[in-house]
Amino acid sequence: ESRFRNVFEYSPLGKSMTGIDGTLKVNKAFCDIVGYSEEELTEKHWKEITPPDDIPKMLELIQSLIDGKTSTMHIEKRYIHKNGSIVWTDLTTALQRDEKGNPLYFITTINDITERKHTAELLRGSEKRFRSTFENAAVGVTIVSLEGKWLLVNEKLCTIVGYAEEELLRLTFQDITHPADIEADLELVRQVLADEIKTYAMEKRYIRKDGSHVWVNLTVSLVRNSIGAPEYFISIIEDISERKQIEEALKEKEYTLSEAQRIAHLGSWKFSAKENKVTWSEEMYRVYGVSAETFVPSVETLLPIIHSDDRELMARQMSALSQGKNCEPIEFRTVTPAGDVRYIFGTGSPTLDAQGNLLHIIGAAEDITERKRAEELLAVSATRYRRLFETAKDGILILDAETGMIVDVNPFLIEMLGYSREQFVEKMIWEIG
Repeated sequence: ESRFRNVFEYSPLGKSMTGIDGTLKVNKAFCDIVGYSEEELTEKHWKEITPPDDIPKMLELIQSLIDGKTSTMHIEKRYIHKNGSIVWTDLTTALQRDEKGNPLYFITTINDITERKHTAELLRGSEKRFRSTFENAAVGVTIVSLEGKWLLVNEKLCTIVGYAEEELLRLTFQDITHPADIEADLELVRQVLADEIKTYAMEKRYIRKDGSHVWVNLTVSLVRNSIGAPEYFISIIEDISERKQIEEALKEKEYTLSEAQRIAHLGSWKFSAKENKVTWSEEMYRVYGVSAETFVPSVETLLPIIHSDDRELMARQMSALSQGKNCEPIEFRTVTPAGDVRYIFGTGSPTLDAQGNLLHIIGAAEDITERKRAEELLAVSATRYRRLFETAKDGILILDAETGMIVDVNPFLIEMLGYSREQFVEKMIWEIG
């Protein structure tokens, strides 16, 4: 009895002796869990610290013990803390009987798992937000294996390339990349894997299921695991076919500026060297968030509304174009009078006379803020999901949806089972001994 008393009183886990009448005798660890003193709990019935919705189920389980249908009860149970909050516990109960088999009292062990439950809830919430962002993004979003296999694709990407989801998951990105673009893409992949660059962006062509080509703007980031090893790629894919058509139209001078706006809804502008005058289309004012009534476009008025970190880039671009040089399109930020930051994709094409003097520059600007925000939101969601995955107090495995093979395992499960990460990865669950 003395040994039992010591185990009961000094156990790091909550312990209680509950009478058949529902009265409680508890140890200090249980008092700490629910926030009451031992004296306060002695005067309480277990129902008083149990959420009302849980009581009918508890009574059913208790009756099962009394009737001898079960010998022990092991459940997750909620208690009401003294401060009114809910405490989640892992509870194991056994019924003690006298020599004649009559019920005496219940011996219960209570382990506080509130933090674990909250972590699991956060993990589920983060995964839900990630999935919502993934599925509802206005651009194509995909998770790609290190070998190039599509692991997860959203509906927008399927629309862009013309494949059903199940068809795309059987392919690699190499399978549908235009032959002329594959070498440059793979070289950038190599640089990311070698940690020479963190991310990359490129314009490339995919071959749609119907055989046609679609131009996309591809942004790729590499996700690494807790030890820094490459795990998978996250790619943002934007259909820029219309923009490409406009760029081609500008280069070939086959379309007028108004036709360019009609096709792609891009803001357009023109700089006349002879008049030293900048003309903006109506759409340009919307893109930059300024009013045509108060803003007069010019080389001098443009730079102040460019984000301070991007002014030097814009100045270089403007200088090169004014010298008649062909320039690659640039991405930059502008700040509206209301203080909003917008991301803009800008391009320009100079026209020279026979002597090589600048006649004019025609260009276009596209508001790509939505795409940029989608990229940032996805990155934040992925980081939050990864952080919760790494710190969760439950063992978590990530399996390949098609093969069932283990692709990742969190540190808690590694520590719990004593295997290394390498002993888990690329194995089936039943291979883990």
